Amino acid sequence: MDQGLSRIFGPVPSRRLGLSLGVDLIPHKTCSFDCVYCQIGRTTDKRIDPESFYSSEKIISEAKKYIPCSKAQTITLAGSGEPTLSKDLEEILRAIKEISHIPVALLTNGSLFWKPEIREASLIADIILPTFSAAREETFRRLHRPHPQLTLKKVIEGLQRLRDEYHGQIFLELMLVKGVNDDDQEIEALGRKIQELAPDKVQINTVVRPPSEPGTGPVSPHRLEEVKNFLGPRAEVVVATQEDRVASKPSREVILLEMIRRRPLSAQDIQKVTGESLDHVNSLLTDLIAKGLIEEQIHNGASYYKVK
Repeated sequence: MDQGLSRIFGPVPSRRLGLSLGVDLIPHKTCSFDCVYCQIGRTTDKRIDPESFYSSEKIISEAKKYIPCSKAQTITLAGSGEPTLSKDLEEILRAIKEISHIPVALLTNGSLFWKPEIREASLIADIILPTFSAAREETFRRLHRPHPQLTLKKVIEGLQRLRDEYHGQIFLELMLVKGVNDDDQEIEALGRKIQELAPDKVQINTVVRPPSEPGTGPVSPHRLEEVKNFLGPRAEVVVATQEDRVASKPSREVILLEMIRRRPLSAQDIQKVTGESLDHVNSLLTDLIAKGLIEEQIHNGASYYKVK
């Protein structure tokens, strides 16, 4: 596989940021959480201490190569794990800001902002998208299965300090899971805490792609609307991505495998990104399955494709 794509992937359709070019700083499933709803699998390296995992020089070189020819609407630090665990976060953010005027987003689980060095590194981003989906310790542990040294109190204090110090936009993600954090008591408690955190937006999501924990299910559209109305004008239910096309880059197979490696995709997702006909996308997927490179997974009656 073309190693030039090893840390830069996409653009991929994002329900929150439109067409997003990803920058992946973290080895697969290195995270401070092990969320039941995670679409890229179980955490294999649960940690809270940052490390330099990859060459920042190589990542910046790849960014210089791919960002200028991208049709992306955002450049997002996200991918295989929790990006704030990279010691090179600040250096890479600064370099990307010098390369392009495309807004740079930091997609994070929001668990480590109690660390001053992580808050300082993150301030360079144009948008920070932390997750905040539990207002009670028991729910927090059931939903996120966090590192033993993490508590809900510590996470909330970190988010509060981030809001005090950061002058960009904060889009708070509320991920709702059926039977876990969607009852009235939890939503009321979340509403009070979200008001204190004062995000610019509250983006309400639910389980769409195959989760790491079998049986983890989505909240109904009706309930999502109820929660949105309760949380007020800053809240929105995040819907399907925009149907933008990606500029041609290396081979379709390489791009497709890189996209699917980060998260499961449906044929419709791939069609939106590539601009190919659905018949052609299905033909590509059939070839990759025949080669033993990907497999099909059924979730809520829909087909998603993941790398074996």
